[in-house]
Amino acid sequence: MNSTDEQVLRERLHEVIGAFEAGPLPANAVRRRGKTIRTRRRASTVSGAAALAAVVAVATWAQGPGASRRHAPPVASGHSVTLNEPDPGAPGGVFASGTADGKPWKLAVANIAGPAPWCLPAVMLNGHDGDILGAPTPSPLAIGNVAFLTEMPGRPGTGSAFVQVGTGVTRLVATLSGGLRLLVHPVTVSRCGQRFRLAGFAYLEAGATKIVAYSAGQRGITSVFSTPPGIFRLHPYQPGALASGVWDDMEIVGGSDASAVIVSGRTGGTRWHISMTLGGSGQCYAGAAERGNSSGQAQECLPIEAAPRGVALAWVPFPASVSTLTGYAGLVTPRTRYLMARLSDGTTRRLATIDVGGRKYTGLAIGRGTRLVRLTLYDAAGHAFATTTSIPPGK
Repeated sequence: MNSTDEQVLRERLHEVIGAFEAGPLPANAVRRRGKTIRTRRRASTVSGAAALAAVVAVATWAQGPGASRRHAPPVASGHSVTLNEPDPGAPGGVFASGTADGKPWKLAVANIAGPAPWCLPAVMLNGHDGDILGAPTPSPLAIGNVAFLTEMPGRPGTGSAFVQVGTGVTRLVATLSGGLRLLVHPVTVSRCGQRFRLAGFAYLEAGATKIVAYSAGQRGITSVFSTPPGIFRLHPYQPGALASGVWDDMEIVGGSDASAVIVSGRTGGTRWHISMTLGGSGQCYAGAAERGNSSGQAQECLPIEAAPRGVALAWVPFPASVSTLTGYAGLVTPRTRYLMARLSDGTTRRLATIDVGGRKYTGLAIGRGTRLVRLTLYDAAGHAFATTTSIPPGK
């Protein structure tokens, strides 16, 4: 084969791949594994016969049996997913969308904090379950962070993934468990003064085994991501699995966790404080207590949520060996200046707010025999504008 023939074949194969539409893919229900492995195996840029061979393999699969179907036959579990062609001009920062078991899903970039300088971009699944974005991928031909949400909340047996890539990457081929391959196109999204190039998809098997990046023109394969073994858990109750709705990031470039003590005090003979960390493990609340010579800490990590209209309250654990305290903490709307908590014994407490990563949080701890009954939010003028009696139960 001469260089002219090879060029013609390349262009033809690129056209075949570009015309391919992926349908729903069969899979089994899975759960996520804890973030214990972050090793990445990458391949450097290749060209010529090796790149051509890889493109041939993809094109062969794209033209194979059933490739023209929009919907693949359902599997025994009855699950199905679809992936739409991304729209670069989609409003609201949407860069990927489709359906999972007939229900729509979308991935979008949103600011989950306040205006500059507190702007904080994150990928949100259906407006919830966020994952904070690191810095844009510095190399134009590289794969940056790859993140998996092994089980979509409310959609058991389906997962979601997104990939940060460099500006020179024009398409990705994701190989799913079971050998199926999915063609995905990245989209550029601007948020918080930064431009991110992102691609996303949903899946039904236990994640993706490999993601290959391609550029336009003659560069061929530019980068390869191979999923480290053991990332995806096949049993929902295995120890170490992340909470539902928390993303599993393979690598974050330029990202850092924000943390602070949001409230502290003394109840009886127990000194205590509640802290929170916002970062790659989600939104984590920790209750620490000290009594005499005993001390300890307990933690609960939850999905990262967008700022609520009122307050998104969560139960916070304390070490049972040290205290009998019941803790609460939560994200509040930026409008909030302070809150008033009414307890079951008829008393009230004024709760301050604290900024963490450009987001406002509040918290309190109460002793045994007392319950939190109601929270009322006040603005800077001292006007009550929201009230909730939805108090999360302890565990």
